[in-house]
Amino acid sequence: MKRSKLFYAVSMLIVLLLLCSATVVFAGANTEAESVERAEAAGPVRGGRLIMGIVGKMSSLDPTRGNAFLWEGNVLLAINERLFRRSETGEFIPELATSWEVSQDKLHITFKLRQGVKFHDGTPFNAAAAKFNLDRLMDPAQATQVHTWFKDIESVDVIDEYSVRINLKQPAAMIMTLLTSTGGFMVSPEAMKKYGDDYSLHPVGTGPFKFVEWVPGDHVLVARNENYWGKGEDGKPLPYLDEILVRIITDDSVRLVEVQTGRIHIMQSVPAESIGIVKTDPNLALTRTPGAFVFRLYLNQRRSPTNNVVVRRAINYAFDREAMAKAIIPGQEFQSPFFYLPNSPEYLDETPYNYDPDKAKKLLAEAGYPNGLDLGLLLISREPDRTMAPIIQSYLEAVGIRTEIMELERLMAIEKANAGDWDLYQAMAGLPQPDTQVLMDNQWRTDGPWNRSGYSNQEMNALLDKLSVTFEPKERIKIYHEMQRKLLDEAETVVLFGRAVYQANTTALHGFTFEHVGALRLTEAWLEAE
Repeated sequence: MKRSKLFYAVSMLIVLLLLCSATVVFAGANTEAESVERAEAAGPVRGGRLIMGIVGKMSSLDPTRGNAFLWEGNVLLAINERLFRRSETGEFIPELATSWEVSQDKLHITFKLRQGVKFHDGTPFNAAAAKFNLDRLMDPAQATQVHTWFKDIESVDVIDEYSVRINLKQPAAMIMTLLTSTGGFMVSPEAMKKYGDDYSLHPVGTGPFKFVEWVPGDHVLVARNENYWGKGEDGKPLPYLDEILVRIITDDSVRLVEVQTGRIHIMQSVPAESIGIVKTDPNLALTRTPGAFVFRLYLNQRRSPTNNVVVRRAINYAFDREAMAKAIIPGQEFQSPFFYLPNSPEYLDETPYNYDPDKAKKLLAEAGYPNGLDLGLLLISREPDRTMAPIIQSYLEAVGIRTEIMELERLMAIEKANAGDWDLYQAMAGLPQPDTQVLMDNQWRTDGPWNRSGYSNQEMNALLDKLSVTFEPKERIKIYHEMQRKLLDEAETVVLFGRAVYQANTTALHGFTFEHVGALRLTEAWLEAE
């Protein structure tokens, strides 16, 4: 990999910028492998209270009305269940549905439901209860946050006591994945009718834990559901834990002290300056979550010169992504060639653009710009965007692309970006989306609402249409891979690097899994006996 004098100058600039923030000391991660193996060999321990520390305040415990699943999801996943959930490899795993079938015309999805399950208030879970919940998704007054995801549902039919059918207006395979997110949680119809708009203060599901109390801005407490249908490794009903206490602790330093001293078992959202501290604590494990932010450059394809694919490829070769990421967000950085995260089933590790400034210059000359060119760089006035902008500018200048930085407040920058009045637009995206097709449709369909670059390709539109009628998860992943290859070949965007979101937890905690964006499924979690 080549290194120019300018690269070293840029590196020094990055270092100087970073001196303004706290220094992070990184050491080898403490795995405590032997003690973990011994604990797991001994098997799950029953009982105990698990205490979590989260950052964000919860807005609602009604699954269709909440808007912060990273925080609320930890409680929703404890209290409620869906018809099915999604594994880390993208497969669907039965929960309240035991099986499902898609009709040949892809317009009907029929679910066979688990029998003998009751909500925490004693209401039976059956096809009528499932229909009640699925009908809510079509009502914008009820499903205030998620109804737009389910606009392709025409109606829902009860076939028999334990069979329910979703009828679609048109084939819409992403309905399946969306049902594994917030829209898919089943709540008690009787509780919803009883409490109405106050249901969020009295949530009732079928999950492994029952709601006890919610003190807004402070904590939520749930307790073991003694009648839960699921069984543990010992053949007895899950869950293993007696209680889960979710505390809202907005101050990062306070959350860190709480997890270090054992007053909480899980610290969500570990900030960069605390990663090194967690890594060197023998009682803590640093765990990467599925959530992340990806930093990128939009390339305007509505006007010259960025509507030229050769120019776009030149820009992609201009950056040493690894060096940038390690300097700007040390300890949190990761590389991905596209918008699919390394821990997602859609991920494909094919990286056509390495750091090659000579190749970038050669491509610019081939495109008709042997003396370089001038472009504008638009960005939102925030961090780390402000820190990144002069670094991006320096890398581009090294290959002959001179840029003028335009920094605007968020709403003004987005308005300008949507209007297409720019050349390069520096942005970041929070991932994953509720379904990857949502991301692809919004970003790369010709009329997509987030298609700020003006990208229009009928082959891509056709792939998106194909995705809508492809219900088999493995076949959908093949289509996502084809899309990635196409968009990279066309140098449609510049993915710079990603910032991973981390959790710190006690090494005594076992059996937890991550769901969408990093909320925790604690059905099979357990704590070693003290």
